[in-house]
Amino acid sequence: MSPIIGPQNSNSRARKVQRRTDWRIPFRMIGLLIAGVSLAVIHHVFYPSLNGNEARSDSGQWDPASQQWNIRYGTALAFLVKTCFAGSVAIAYHQHIWQDFRSTQFTVQGISALFAVVHDVASFLHWEILMKAKIGMILAIITWLLPLSALITPSTLTVASQTSKANATELVPSIYFSRNKSFQIGETDQVTPVLGRLAASTGSSGSFLSIAAPIPRSSYRTDFLGPSLRCGPPNSTKQFSYHNEKLSAEDMIRRIYDATYDWFAGDITSSNETLEAVIYMATSPMNIPYLNDGGDSDFTAWTQFAVQCIVSTGLCPMMAFAANSDALWIQQEKENIACALYETNYTVQFEASNITQEIRSVEFEFLQPIQEPSISYFFIVHSLVDLLAGALTVSKLKVNDAGAADGRAHGNSTYFTQVLSTRTRIWSTLLIGALNIIGGAELQDPLEHSPNRPLPSISQEDRALTRGKTLGFLIEELSRNLTMNLFSDPRFLNMNGYSTIVTTTSSKNVYRYASRNLFLSYGIAILATLFGVAVGIRALLLNGVVHSTNFAAIVATTRDASLATMTEGASMGNEPMPKEMLQAELRFGALDATHGHIEDGQQTSDDTRARRVGFGLAGQVEKLEKEGYYV
Repeated sequence: MSPIIGPQNSNSRARKVQRRTDWRIPFRMIGLLIAGVSLAVIHHVFYPSLNGNEARSDSGQWDPASQQWNIRYGTALAFLVKTCFAGSVAIAYHQHIWQDFRSTQFTVQGISALFAVVHDVASFLHWEILMKAKIGMILAIITWLLPLSALITPSTLTVASQTSKANATELVPSIYFSRNKSFQIGETDQVTPVLGRLAASTGSSGSFLSIAAPIPRSSYRTDFLGPSLRCGPPNSTKQFSYHNEKLSAEDMIRRIYDATYDWFAGDITSSNETLEAVIYMATSPMNIPYLNDGGDSDFTAWTQFAVQCIVSTGLCPMMAFAANSDALWIQQEKENIACALYETNYTVQFEASNITQEIRSVEFEFLQPIQEPSISYFFIVHSLVDLLAGALTVSKLKVNDAGAADGRAHGNSTYFTQVLSTRTRIWSTLLIGALNIIGGAELQDPLEHSPNRPLPSISQEDRALTRGKTLGFLIEELSRNLTMNLFSDPRFLNMNGYSTIVTTTSSKNVYRYASRNLFLSYGIAILATLFGVAVGIRALLLNGVVHSTNFAAIVATTRDASLATMTEGASMGNEPMPKEMLQAELRFGALDATHGHIEDGQQTSDDTRARRVGFGLAGQVEKLEKEGYYV
C-alpha cells in the first residue's frame, strides 16, 4: 500500500525549499543539442559516402545497401536530429516560462496556453503569449518548425541517371559485296526481290532505313569501298559503236529520244489526242549491245530499242559495260544527264540505341570510274535502272467541239492535258519533285481564250523533299543511300566483317548529394537550437532551480488558499472552466502570510515564520528573494 501523508504534528519543523540546481536537466538540454549536432555530422558523412555510387534497387530480397534502405537510413537520421533539437529547445522553453511567471502576471488561461503551446498550436492564438512572453513564443515557434529539417535534409540525396562511355575494339557488320546471291537471281539478269524492294524503299523515302543495332547503345565509325553514281553532262569524248558508226553519248541520247517520241506519237490513234512532249526519258547504256542486234534499217533499230528498252519491261536485257560506258542516261526538258558508276570511299558514323542504330553522318569521296563492275555493283545499278528507266509523256485530249451534242455552238474547243507514265517508277520517288512538269511553251494550249484544264503540277510538299537540288544530284544521293541501306538487311552483311573502335554508352542510377541544402537546413536548425539553449541556461541561472511542467510541479505550486476558493465548483477539472476563474490573474512568487504561511507550530531552522512559494493572485504574491526562506 502507498504511504499516507498526513498533517505534521505540532512539534515538527517545516522543510525548507532547497535552492539547488538539478544538473540532470541542463545536462539533458545540452546533451540533446550535442547529440543532434553529432547525428547531423553523421548524416553528412553518410550521404557523401553514397555520392556517385550506383543506386541498387531492392530486387525483392532484403538488401541493407539497396536504394530503398539508404533512403530510409537518411530519413531516420533526419528524424533523430529533429527530435534531439526539438527536445533541447523544449527543455529550454520550460525553464524560461517560469522566469516569465516570476516577473509577469498572467491570467489562468494565459498560463494554460504557455504550458500547452509546445504541443498545441492553437495556443498561439492567445494574446498573452504574443504580448507578455515574446521570447517564449519564439522558442515555441522554433520547436514547431524544427521538424521541417527532417523533410528537407532527406531530399538532399537524390537518384539520377548517369551515362558513361567506354571504348573497345569490336567486330561490326560490313557489306558482303561478294555474296552474289543477295544481288542476282541465279545466273539471270534479274535483281533479287530484296534488292528491288530496297531500291524502291530508298527511292520513295529518300533517306536511310532502320538498321538493327549490332551492339546496343554504341557508336562507331567505319570506312569501306562501295558503288555510287556520279552524274553530269555526257562526256563528249566517249564514243559508242552503232553498226559501223561511232556516235557520242550526246548523239546516242538524242537518237533514242527521237525514236521514243516517234513511237509515242505513232501510237496515238485517236484524232482527239495529240502528243505534246516526252518530258522525261531514262535508259541505260548497258542496253546498247541490244541496239546492234536490232532490225536491218536505222529506223527499225532505234524504234525497236525504244520499244523494248524504254516502253516495255523485261525485254531488254542489261549487258556488260562497254568501254568508258555510263550507267544511266536521262533526258528531261532538253537537258541530257549521264551517270557513271564510281568506286567510292564511304566514312560512316553509326549510333545505336537499344534495338536500332542510325546513320548519323556519311562522308564520301569519288575515287575512280568502274570499267568492269563486280556482280554486286552491276545489280545495284540494275536495280536503280529498273526504278528510273522509262518515260513520262504529256498529251492533249480534246473533249468538246463547236456544235457539240448539246446543241449549242461554241467558238473554241475545250482540251485538257495529261501526264502518262510508261514503265518508269520515278513518279513514286522523291525525284519527281525535281522535274519541271510544266516547263515549255510547247506544253501550253496554243488557242487563246480556251478554257483548258491546266496540266497537273507537282505539289509544293513533293518539291520541298528535293531541298532545291537538281535531278542529277538527287540520283547521286539515291545511289549512295541505296548502298548505305544495304546495312538494313542481314542478307547483304558479313556480321563480323570489320574491326573498329566502338564507344558503348551505359546508363545507371547513381546517388547525387546536394550538400549545400543539408548544410543550410541543419545550420539553421543548430543556430535556432543554440539560441534556445542559451535562453534556457539564462533561465536556470536566474531561477536558481530547475522547473518542469509535470503534475508534481503543478501540485506543489498551487497550494494557495485563494486558489482553492477560486476553483470551487471546478475541482473536477472538466471543460469548459468558469470564465471568472480563467480571467483571474496569477503570478508565481512568495505568497503573503495570510495565504501562504505554514501550519501553526511549524518552524524553520532559523526559528522564523516561513512562507510558501507558488501561484497566487497577483495582489497577494511578492517577488522571490534570493536569501528568503521558503517551504
